[in-house]
Amino acid sequence: MRGMRSFREWKAVTISRLLELERKYRNNAEALETIDVILSKLEYAKARDLASVLMLFHHGSKVVPELLDL
Repeated sequence: MRGMRSFREWKAVTISRLLELERKYRNNAEALETIDVILSKLEYAKARDLASVLMLFHHGSKVVPELLDL
């Protein structure tokens, strides 16, 4: 969360970047499914859920490498 003031701010920026990745991977069904799972978990995530959300990014990075940059 470098430069971010809060979990909420990080979450908003991350969702925006995930939506950009959806457009980039629109022809890759596996990547889209991975991004959709993360988006659905992130939508209702609280700061206390950060560890599990980051674990999803780690596992999803095998399909969408850019997830590690978020």
